[in-house]
Amino acid sequence: MSERSRTLALALVMGLAGGSVRSLFEPRRADAKDPKTVSAEEFRLVDASGKTTAQLARSGEGSPVLFFFDKDGHARLQVGLYADGGGLVGLFDAKGQATELLRTAGSQGSPVIVLKAGGKDRMILGLDMEKAGQEPFIEYFEEKGEKKELIPRK
Repeated sequence: MSERSRTLALALVMGLAGGSVRSLFEPRRADAKDPKTVSAEEFRLVDASGKTTAQLARSGEGSPVLFFFDKDGHARLQVGLYADGGGLVGLFDAKGQATELLRTAGSQGSPVIVLKAGGKDRMILGLDMEKAGQEPFIEYFEEKGEKKELIPRK
């Protein structure tokens, strides 16, 4: 076998192997008619006493969302999608108020982090959500709500 043939054969084998490995980690589309699929509008994971520890449901907008609850029943972690398809990870304090949000936003699907206190945005940092260059920005809000720009949006 020539060197070129060996190289082509190796590339073919590696391509097939790569596709096989990818299929192990790629999410499959759920089919409600598949006997191996369980379908419902909401799933709850409960502990031995029946208390909900996690919940997979739809938001008020109809988007999927997964919540994790602490021992007192407060949502502490949220993973989901906004109505526009942008992803969201939210962290909550013991009172159930959002403290940190990581999301994608805008026409560019830019990453944005929002830090909150007392239910109010206090700092927002991310990449420009509308311009192709996706330049970084940092904004913060003083206690009375006045917005300041540490790194302004260009």
